[in-house]
Amino acid sequence: NVISTQVLQMIPDTYDIKVISSFGSIKTTELDMTGGGASGLRAEMITDPPDPVIGKNVTTAMIVTNTGDAPITNVSPNVLSTSTTGSGTIITSPPVPSGVATLNEGASVMFTWDSRVTGDSGDVLSFSSSATGDGPVISNTVSDTIILRLAGEGGGSPDPDILSDEL
Repeated sequence: NVISTQVLQMIPDTYDIKVISSFGSIKTTELDMTGGGASGLRAEMITDPPDPVIGKNVTTAMIVTNTGDAPITNVSPNVLSTSTTGSGTIITSPPVPSGVATLNEGASVMFTWDSRVTGDSGDVLSFSSSATGDGPVISNTVSDTIILRLAGEGGGSPDPDILSDEL
């Protein structure tokens, strides 16, 4: 699992989540914690790396936050939906964790899926999901898209000049 699962305590604000792949690609997504109300779940999704090599694994993370003013019980992710272009295929594991008993107000949980991706260079693969809790409380539906590439193709290969220059 590329991304670890943990509960986060966050104050209402807007946060930028930045993931840098081992190939140097950078992807940023915004997590808006300014919502509110009696109950609510807010979700954000990111996949790492955003430009995987064909046949490698990717981790899709969905961060779900309780934006309400009371705990929400039995919070779990819905099925991770996938779609592809070209000959792309996605084989996905179940989410980790499969759910949390209680998500306190202002708290977040990260659900992750590990996937093996195959296809041709340039194939676009998409992931989407949402979360639910008792009530029922349903989060927004979130999605993320990745583009497959061949080994050595794109993906922010290091600049040899940077590696050979002395500091």
